[in-house]
This record gives sequence, structure tokens and C-alpha cells, in this order.
Amino acid sequence: MKCEECENLKFVIKDIEEKVENLCQHSSMTERREDMLSDLKQAAKDIFDWKSHILRSTNQENGKQDALRQLDEKTVLVVMDWAMKFQPRKYREKQSEWFGKRGLSWHVSSVISKHDDTLSVQSFVHLIDNSNQDWFSVASIVENLLQTVKQENPQITKAFLRSDEAGCYHNNMLILACNDLSQSSGVQIVGYDFSEPQCGKDICDRIICPMKSTINSFCNEGHNILSAVDMHTALKERPVKGVTASVGVIDESKNTFDVQKMDGFSKFHDFRFEKNKLRVWRAYGIGKGKVVKTKSLYKNRLVHPSLLHLSDEHGFFPCKSRTMDTKEDAKKNEDQEIHVFDCNEPGCDKSFDTLSDLELHLDVGNHQSSTHRPKENLYDSLRRDWAKQFSTITNLKPNKDKAKHKELLFGGSSELCEGWALATSSGNARFAEHVKSYLTTKFDLGITTGNKITPKEVAQDMRRARNEEGERLFSRDKWLKESQIKGFFSRLTSSQKRLAPLQNRRRIRR
Repeated sequence: MKCEECENLKFVIKDIEEKVENLCQHSSMTERREDMLSDLKQAAKDIFDWKSHILRSTNQENGKQDALRQLDEKTVLVVMDWAMKFQPRKYREKQSEWFGKRGLSWHVSSVISKHDDTLSVQSFVHLIDNSNQDWFSVASIVENLLQTVKQENPQITKAFLRSDEAGCYHNNMLILACNDLSQSSGVQIVGYDFSEPQCGKDICDRIICPMKSTINSFCNEGHNILSAVDMHTALKERPVKGVTASVGVIDESKNTFDVQKMDGFSKFHDFRFEKNKLRVWRAYGIGKGKVVKTKSLYKNRLVHPSLLHLSDEHGFFPCKSRTMDTKEDAKKNEDQEIHVFDCNEPGCDKSFDTLSDLELHLDVGNHQSSTHRPKENLYDSLRRDWAKQFSTITNLKPNKDKAKHKELLFGGSSELCEGWALATSSGNARFAEHVKSYLTTKFDLGITTGNKITPKEVAQDMRRARNEEGERLFSRDKWLKESQIKGFFSRLTSSQKRLAPLQNRRRIRR
């Protein structure tokens, strides 16, 4: 048996392909037909890649929900993310001071804990004037964070970590350093799960926005925000509920840690730490996992007890955590009237009185779908159905032979193989020489004339470029995407910057 919705998607793509071939049958339109079919093939690939991404995102989100269910008085869940660098501001500044600013780094760690039936969320912000935002900075922050959590709640002994797959998080060094961080902090890191791009770190993003707002408001009251200390002062004077901050300095001299690389590390997205070994998965909860013995991978261990030097005057200040009673929340949604704020998660029917309750539900709540809405009158039901009708895409069923369609759905097994939604590596295909020559010419022309052409325009020109005989310069398999051209131009710019000092020395010698 096959999924009807998935098969409908294939029917639609096949139907579009047939219409393109039927409309472009004339010999003069052969080239155009092939171009359209090539674009259709690429678009279909992008659609199925998006489908795989949605499935991976949902599956990785199950890891967060399972971690929340495992929380108790001794276990916490930590979701981490680097915020976009904060641009220093003066209450009054010249126009010349607006340019060339160097951003201030700040790292947000949202700690979710549970006491009885109450979930608490507290965000710890590490403010740093200068930071490379590499794995060692993250390791330093994680160690200090776990030590702080341990001091505030001595009963905490275990922690789950979660973040996106940025290079400073998803790497051999940080994963293998977790055992040493557990020993130095006194809190055992049980597991580390990574979320899909653009998913999973919303709990940090939602708290960053009010922090930016309160810092900007503090600046507008006549204060300058030029350093991490100024940011700390703003957050302390104008507190955000559930947020505490501290100023820190990374001591790079203590970075003596060194390990061997794990084979196929980039494919692993879920890690569980066991004694002298590591259990890894490509996708959360699929299979028993692969066991990797870690003892032989270490060259130098992290032996220093403290990696982050904090300012005593600008440490973490007391704050009140955001809390949610899980039982009370479930009871309210069974008995209460219709509220103003509805959960925007597909399939979740919960609603809330205040925006803060909705945000807390999005951070740590369990999305549930109810089969009915008690105490909802007829007019409310009509309004809700009317809004739903015009806020969603209508699913038009493709025209197809019902008997043939039924045979395709029930007549055989699915064409999808095991692991079809796993992320695949695109590989590093080299550009042909005539393609590189064409791109280099376009790049140099922009440098000499000052009118730089955009990668999007180059991608369009490649499709139209012809030689003197009227033949195309590039076949369809040589067409490049905008992102590929952008990367090539970036590499050319970097190489020019590296060669510029050498060229200047040669001019001086002459």
C-alpha cells in the first residue's frame, strides 16, 4: 500500500511533464521544450528534498519531546544558540561612527527543568566582547553554564544538550569534549541532539527579540551600548522575565584539547554518552545506534577546571523563571472558553489567554489535537471554519483514472527505500574549464568597470550565452545555480585579498 498524498504529488509532476511535451511538439520549440523539462526535473528534485527535510525536522523534534518527558528534579534540557552579533550603539553618534562597527558576541542557553508537574524555563546569556564563536568558546560556555546550574540547584546531575548544526556545535572536538565537561562541571551530559536547519532553536530566538528590544530602549534613554558590560547593565536595569546574563572572557591559552576524527562524523546527528564509548545515530530513534569506542580517540584531554573567566561584578543576576504547570495546562484546554492566541503549530488546537502563555507553550509544550471544542457556539465554529478556508491551500485532486489510481495505490509496495529521507552529500563537483573561464571573465569585468554583476544575472546569462555560430556555450548539465556562482565569486575575492599584499611588495621593490 502507498500513501495517497505522496502519489498525488507524483501524478501532478507527471501531468505537468506531459503537458509540456504536448504543448511544445513543433520542431522549432525543441530547445525550449528541453529547457522546460530540465527546469521541471530540478524543481521536482527540490520538492522531494523539501519533503525529506520536513520529515527529518519532525523526527528530530521527537528527540526534544522525548527529552522533555524524561525531565525530573535531577535532569535538565539545554537548548543553545549564538545570537546575531549585537551592533554597538551610542545614544548620539556621528554618521561616520555608524560604519565599520565590530559586533558583540552573545550566546543564549535556555535551560528547561521540571519540579513536580511544573516546567521552568530560564535563559542564561553569556556576553563576550571578542569571541571566535568556535567549538572551544562553546565548550567554555557549556562548562560555566552547567556549573552555574549546579550551584543554583545542587540536585541537578544530568543534562541533555540540543542545538543546530552550526560548525561550532557539530564537530568532533565538542562532542568528544563533553565527557571532560561533565567531570569538571559535576553535571553528566547524557546526550546531544542536533536539529535540522531553521528548526529546533525557536526557544532561543523568541527570547532574543525582547532582549534586543530592552537593550535598545535602554540606549534610547540616554545610555551608550558599546561593550558587553553595557549590555549586561541594560539587561540588569531593564530585566526580561526568565533571563539572566553575565560578562565573560574566553582564555584561548587553555585550549590544549586534541582528538582524532571519527569516521563519517558529518552523517551523525544524535549522540548518547556511555562509559568509554559513544552511541551515535544518523536520525533520532532509528535503530539501536552505532557504538564508537572513544578511549583511543583522545590525544590530549581538557584538564583545566575552568575555561571561562567571568567578571565578579558582572555575573549572573537573580531572575524569575517562566513556568508552566503541565497538568493545569491540559485541564484548561479541556474546560476553557475560546481564547485569543491560537497555537500556530499544524495540528495543534490549543489556545491561550496571553501571548506569554502561547510562547511558553511553543517552547516546552506538548502539541495536541482535540477532536472537539466544548463550549464553542455555532457562530465561533463558522468563523473558525471560514478563516481556515482562506488561510490554507486548497488541495485540488489531479484528474486521473480512478481504477488505474486505485491499482497504483494498492497494487504494490512503495518505491521509497529505507533511509530515503536521510540527508545526502551533494559532493564537490569541479567546474569545467570553460565554465570557470566564463565566470572569471564576468568577475574581472565587474572589478574593472565597477559595475559588478550579480550571481543571479550570471546564472541567467549562462542559459542564453551562444557562440558565433549561434550554438549554446553551455549544455544544460553545465548550468549553475545562483548559490554555486556566489560561492565561486567568494573564492575569487578571497584569493585576490591574499595576493594583494604580495603584489604591493613587488610594486615597492620596483
